[in-house]
Amino acid sequence: MKRASMFVSACLLSIAACTSAAQDTPAQPITPTMQEANAALQGGDPTKAAEMFKAICDANPKAAQAWFMQGYALHMAGNIDEAIPVHQKAATFPQLRPQALYNLGCAYALNGEADDAFGTLRLALDAGQATVEQVTGDTDLTSLHEDPRWEPLVERLRVARENAPASAMHFWVGQWDCYSPNGVLSGTNHLELVNNDMFIHEQWTNAQGQEGQSFNYYDIEHGVWRQIWVDPGRQLEMTAEPTTPGRLLFEGENYDQAGNRSLRRMLVQKLDGGRVLQEGRASNDEGKTWTIAYRLVYMPKGEPFNGEGLPEPGA
Repeated sequence: MKRASMFVSACLLSIAACTSAAQDTPAQPITPTMQEANAALQGGDPTKAAEMFKAICDANPKAAQAWFMQGYALHMAGNIDEAIPVHQKAATFPQLRPQALYNLGCAYALNGEADDAFGTLRLALDAGQATVEQVTGDTDLTSLHEDPRWEPLVERLRVARENAPASAMHFWVGQWDCYSPNGVLSGTNHLELVNNDMFIHEQWTNAQGQEGQSFNYYDIEHGVWRQIWVDPGRQLEMTAEPTTPGRLLFEGENYDQAGNRSLRRMLVQKLDGGRVLQEGRASNDEGKTWTIAYRLVYMPKGEPFNGEGLPEPGA
């Protein structure tokens, strides 16, 4: 019994010592989660959110998204001087560089640092960040509007968007009257951007009232534009590589109602005066020879026909 009492006493002493040590050691702060920090930001408290994102960055300096969101929260709270170095840090992470550079450019503009703002915004826009509408409507950039560098910056963005592969077919979007090269109305076509500008929906009606539709989208993985066309007589799938601004040459396979297969090519080319040329070609011998199936001059709806300066067929 005596030995048992000594064992119990030793255990009690050990527990007491551990308890005392625990009381003497300061409790380690609990690092917030990204979800908690985002909740604070969405709840309308960017200052608290910035503190939480900072705690996450302190615990994990490689947390790219936390750095980005910390800069964003500071920016939203109006702490621009504090936000600038955080935006700069976020821009060192490749996956977030374009967005972080854009935010940094906005911060410089709010601080009246126009040279740094323009330099940083050019880098962001060249990396594919932002649209013309976003830049021209962003109140953070209002201080730059009277600067002579503003319009060239916006025009640079317009040109970049027009020449970007993902925008290469946008010149065809619109409502059109479609004429044969001799000026006879062949039909009307309406192409519009749908689903957050991810697709172009085409609705064609010929002069006899027959209709056809296509869906067109940019395939990011393969770097091509894809078209799926369906009308009562056939089904056609084609792709085009956007290598030349204002010009797309689609190629693919056509199947009629009987299941007969042929090869097709479709040229869509931007012309001066807001016009577009569309030319279809067909081959029934696996591409050895091609015949022109149609040529159409697209005029903006309501405008008179203009057939001047058309490229040669098949060019």
